[in-house]
Amino acid sequence: MHICVIGDGVAGLMASNFFATEEYVENITIIGSPKIPTIGVGESTTLNFECLHKLFDSDFDSFIRESDACVKLGVLYSNWSKKEFLHHFKMPSLYEKYNLSALEYSNWLGNKPESTYIHDLVGSKLVQDAKNNLIPEYDSDCFYGRSWHFDAGKYILYLKKILQRRKKVKIINDTVTNCDFKEQGVIKSITLESAIKVMADYYIICTGNNVKTSQIFDIKYEDLSHILLTDKALFFPKKYENKKKEFHPYTVAKTMKNGWRWITPTWSRIGTGYVFSSKHISVEDAIQEFIEEIDDKSISPNVVNFEPKYNPQTFNKNYMTMGMCNGFLEPLDAPGLAISCFLTMLLRSVFCEEKNIYDIKKRTFYEQYQSKLNEYVKELYDGWAAFILSQYKMSSRNDTTFWKDHKNLESNYLNQTMKNLNNEVDLPQVCDIDDPKFLIKMIRKDIVMMLQQTTSSRNIKWKTNSDILPFKLDDSDYKSISHYDFISNLRSNSMGLDKDQKTE
Repeated sequence: MHICVIGDGVAGLMASNFFATEEYVENITIIGSPKIPTIGVGESTTLNFECLHKLFDSDFDSFIRESDACVKLGVLYSNWSKKEFLHHFKMPSLYEKYNLSALEYSNWLGNKPESTYIHDLVGSKLVQDAKNNLIPEYDSDCFYGRSWHFDAGKYILYLKKILQRRKKVKIINDTVTNCDFKEQGVIKSITLESAIKVMADYYIICTGNNVKTSQIFDIKYEDLSHILLTDKALFFPKKYENKKKEFHPYTVAKTMKNGWRWITPTWSRIGTGYVFSSKHISVEDAIQEFIEEIDDKSISPNVVNFEPKYNPQTFNKNYMTMGMCNGFLEPLDAPGLAISCFLTMLLRSVFCEEKNIYDIKKRTFYEQYQSKLNEYVKELYDGWAAFILSQYKMSSRNDTTFWKDHKNLESNYLNQTMKNLNNEVDLPQVCDIDDPKFLIKMIRKDIVMMLQQTTSSRNIKWKTNSDILPFKLDDSDYKSISHYDFISNLRSNSMGLDKDQKTE
């Protein structure tokens, strides 16, 4: 099977590296256009990032060193409510010690007394550690998962370096100017600026937020700007003033007058920026607000535009879209790369069936099958958009038009989910695309649990199917180590952190 990946940003290069390790893939051609620059904001990831990366790269320590990566335990919501909330990653073992599933316990959070702080119940030690720049020791069973912050530009260089070692990969630096469709949903070939034609069995289009691409491949997006109001972000890499103090192992999402600010430490600098709505504040005023917030008049932030949208026709007969080319919501809680990782694994599930590869090569991939895949995509984007909207709607901020307007926005997905916030179905985390209901239920379960945890953190109760009060989950068993020391030692020692250097 010959796969052509169009685009050499993070999403495209991760997919290229991953499929280059699959036996059924004989050749991969990557088209990287010098005319479509990467944004380079940086990346904040979720749990599935590390899972996917390790499937194509056994040397994860090298990724950490060469991408300036740092540990992310979750997202710290600052000033969204009276008390801070760390939306952290949890592992099944945290609940299994009580013979519970995560879903069972999460359902009980609706009964939490308003006077009880969420982190007096869940994440008690983790939050205390995180605020002291400590992380769990991950070489043993741990109650908490981790993800990463990294420098996107350096990660792209690292992914390209890996690709250069793969014999079945060919990289072309050129720009797609035309697409020849055999029929609807079937690409016959693509034409490059150099007049070269590329023919492949399957195409993965990852060209970012590019208008020209949407015209060439006839991509029509579903607009979500009636649900999500932010449409611009400005960013600037900030130097460390006191690295050991500022090197925190979590993303900060701090409210601003017309949006929110992110703070994501990497090894060499602090990534920070302001996500805002141009309907509520001008770019010039947003820059001024950002400068005042970080107290540095010397900076000149970069500004990027985005539109909350997604491609409802993500999967076609012999091609798909991925990354920002497929859609974007907004950066809160880092859905962008998480969705790309999910779509990569979903595409793998398609390719794992020999019959599907045969059908794709013959250009006869079933529309019914394709429709099922796109149902999953719709569920994913609608669910994430509802979750992000809920954070704005449930925020205690109501001091500007931006925050007031969010209180009046409506999402059918969010409304229906909040009517019955208990999820009765506990499913294994296994992707089964032959059962159309399975994966949708799995996606909904994850969205419901995120909603339950953050809703409870705002001291909002909901009607549950039980009168059981949530009890404190004891997380005192794990050992803590310094985040700074862990990364510092790993960078200087290719074997990772030496055991006798670990401290409680």
